[in-house]
Amino acid sequence: MNTRIASTSTSRSVRRLASLGIVSLCAALSARCAVAQSPSSTATHVPGPEATDLVARTHGTIAIDHPHGGIETIELPTQVARLPRAPGPEQLTAHSLAGPDAHGRIAFVANDMTAERHELDLLEVDGRTTRLFAAEGDALWSRVAGRNLALSNDGRRVALVRAADGVTFRSPDAYVIEGELGIWDTATHTELMMRSRVLDDTLSWFPDGRRLAFTALVPRAEAEALLATEVEPSDAFGRATLAWKRVAVVHVLDVESGQATPLHVGERPIVSTDGRTLVLHDFEQRWRVVDIESRHSRPFTAPGAVAPGAIAFVDAHTVLYWALPTEGLALKYTESNSPLVGKKTMRTLKLVDLRDGRFQTVVPYIDPRRSVSFGGASGPLH
Repeated sequence: MNTRIASTSTSRSVRRLASLGIVSLCAALSARCAVAQSPSSTATHVPGPEATDLVARTHGTIAIDHPHGGIETIELPTQVARLPRAPGPEQLTAHSLAGPDAHGRIAFVANDMTAERHELDLLEVDGRTTRLFAAEGDALWSRVAGRNLALSNDGRRVALVRAADGVTFRSPDAYVIEGELGIWDTATHTELMMRSRVLDDTLSWFPDGRRLAFTALVPRAEAEALLATEVEPSDAFGRATLAWKRVAVVHVLDVESGQATPLHVGERPIVSTDGRTLVLHDFEQRWRVVDIESRHSRPFTAPGAVAPGAIAFVDAHTVLYWALPTEGLALKYTESNSPLVGKKTMRTLKLVDLRDGRFQTVVPYIDPRRSVSFGGASGPLH
């Protein structure tokens, strides 16, 4: 037997066994691994009726990864689907993706589990691929590249979390991923900066392409002080995790100066297309809408929202998000399932207007294991 092949095979087997241990740990820890679960695990549908005008007024493109390296796009408002990166046995898996940017390009991490290498690529509109960098390490099992990726609307910068480790919390129980934030210049293919100890959570660029919203764990006392100024004492938002030694807080990073400013207790920040508003949620999936300049925030309930929650603003007031199907839509289930976990209920992608709560389904059935992003038509170019 070839010694190198045997050694590589054994190494991968060990990593898979370790990953099963992580899966078991996540199941034991309230089934929360990296993202919070829906507060209502028994609901199957959200009551209607739906709005009829939200899709029609939306301009941009949804990007969705597919098995075997495929990337699908859905243009709005037409809802025309395309496959700029066709799946195939020779394609590397799209571990994470972001965009499109205003030029129609999609950033994605391509992962080669066999060779234990990964690369950050840009997918052009015509299907060509430009490599920004390639590096050693399996993105999935070794966590050398995170599940969250962000491409600025002008296409000049890409951000992702790398070199990550798991962190376990108790009461409430959670297992989150924490690593280094790296930002790359897409023109020069060089790394601009690195910031240590951020969560592998949603990364969201402001329209100016200079500021980035991210989540980091801060000492409990700092989080308590922020929460006291942000949320009324009678409001339960953010209080479930105050027993932890470190608590998730959304920050705003100025890439030019390197300075990061704490903004609000919470996680999964999504910046609006005009840069004035941000949505986030807490551990228990309570949503909050934050005015970035004043830091005033208000609670908001997106009908039928499920983890991981918000995906992107499609305009200054409307958010694309993961949701339950609307009443009247039949349930469907995933295929090609793990024998350990089994089939999962298909989710939907919906739009919600933050001003009045009206919502409309964009994609009626989507596998919850897929990565989804939006972009391509929002915000100014600089």
